[in-house]
Amino acid sequence: MEAIALATSNTKPDQYKERDWLRSRFFWIRKNGGSVLYFDSVSGDQSLQYQHLVYQLVGRGNDYADCKGIIAAAQIRPIILSAHYRPNQARVVDLHGNLYPNIWRKPSVQPANVSSKPFTDHLVKMLGSKEKADYLVKMLAYRYQTHEVKAKPHVCFYFYGLVGGYGKSLFASTIEKVFGKTAVMSVMDQTALDSMSAIDMWMRTWVIVQEVDVKKGSTNYNKIKTMTGGDSFAAARKGEHFKDYETPAQLMMLSNDPPHFLEPNDRRFFVSQWQCEFDTPADKDKYFNEYVDWLEHQDGYSAIAQLLNTTDISSVDVASPAMMTQEKEAVISMSADECVAACLDIIEKNPDQPLFKDSDFTICFEKYGVDSKAQKYKLEAAGLTKQPVIKIDDARHYFWTRQGSRIVSRKGVKACVVTADGTSKPVREAMRMDEDAL
Repeated sequence: MEAIALATSNTKPDQYKERDWLRSRFFWIRKNGGSVLYFDSVSGDQSLQYQHLVYQLVGRGNDYADCKGIIAAAQIRPIILSAHYRPNQARVVDLHGNLYPNIWRKPSVQPANVSSKPFTDHLVKMLGSKEKADYLVKMLAYRYQTHEVKAKPHVCFYFYGLVGGYGKSLFASTIEKVFGKTAVMSVMDQTALDSMSAIDMWMRTWVIVQEVDVKKGSTNYNKIKTMTGGDSFAAARKGEHFKDYETPAQLMMLSNDPPHFLEPNDRRFFVSQWQCEFDTPADKDKYFNEYVDWLEHQDGYSAIAQLLNTTDISSVDVASPAMMTQEKEAVISMSADECVAACLDIIEKNPDQPLFKDSDFTICFEKYGVDSKAQKYKLEAAGLTKQPVIKIDDARHYFWTRQGSRIVSRKGVKACVVTADGTSKPVREAMRMDEDAL
C-alpha cells in the first residue's frame, strides 16, 4: 500500500501546469445565487459551477485537497458570451481587451500532398468550361487562405441543374468537409433568411441555400444584395435588441431553375448550370461512385484542401464583379424584356404546372403589344419548349413545357407530360391551370 501511495505521490500532475490548463479552458461568466458560473471553451457549456472544475482536476489525477489552491491560483478570467467568428484562431479570442467565444473550429480535413485532378476535372465537367472551374477554384482558395473577417468578395454563387442527381448537394457537402462544419451554414431553403436568428447564418465563411425560390424584387433578394455588399450590419436576433454583427459569409445557392430574379445590372452573382451528359444512366452511376470513392477513401478532401491552400490568389479583388457567364447573360437578357419577365412571372406562380398553352400568356402579349409571329420567341426566351401537336377529343393542340419536360404521345395511349424528374401526368389533367394565378 505504501508503495502504491508513493507512486501516486510521485506522479501527481504539476500544479503550475494544471493551473495554466484550467485558465486556458474555463472562463468566469457571472455569479448566480451565490454560485459562480463558468464557461467551458471545449464543450461550450455555460452552466458549470465550482464543483465541476474540481471534478475535472481530480479526473486529471490531482488530489481533492489541492484543487481549491489550483483554482484560486488560476485566476480564471471573465468572458462575454457574445460569440465571434475568427477562423484559424483559438477557441476564445481577445477583442479590444475582452474575451469572447470563437464559433470557428479547426476542420478535421487537413491539406495533403495528393493530386486534386479528380476535383478540378469534376468542376470542368459539371460547369461546362475550364474558365468557370478555374474562377470557382480561385474564389474558394481566397476564402480558404484569407481569414480576415472584413475581406469577403462581393460575389454570390448560383448553381442550377434542370435535372436532379448531378451532385450539387455533393459539392455543398464537399465545401463543408474542406472548410469545416463551423465555417459553413447550410440551410434547406430561403425561408431561413427570414428567421429571427438569420443573422447567425452570415457569421460564417459560407452560407449554402439548398433549394432556392427567390422572386425578383422580393425582400429576400434585397436582403441578399445588402448582405453580399457589406461586412457588418445592425440586426435584432431573437430575444435580443438591435446591435452590430459581423457578416463575413458568402452566399452559395443551389436550384433546379435559372435565377429569374436577377436585375439587368446585377454584378454580384456568378451563375452556372451544374449538369453534364452521360451516355447511359449506368455511366452516370459509375462516374459518381468513383468520384465519391476518391473523396471518401483516397484522401480526396485533403487533396482539395491542398489545392485551395496553394492556389495563387494575388489577382482576387474583393470589390470586382462576378465573372460573366453565358447562363447569366441569358438570364439578364430575359429579365430586361418586360414581356418575357411577365411570362416568367406566370410560370413562377404556377410551380406545379408542367405545361402551358399560348392562351395562358394572352394577357402578357396584349399588354406589351406582341404580335402572333413574335409570341413564340418570347415564350422560348422565358425558358419554355414548344411540343409537337397532339390530338385531344379530335381537336389539335399545341403546348409549351418547362425545360426538361416533354409530351409523350403514341397511338392507343393517352398523351402524358413527363417532367424532368421522371414523373408523368395525363395531358388532359396537366393542362388545367389556376386562373387566379394569371
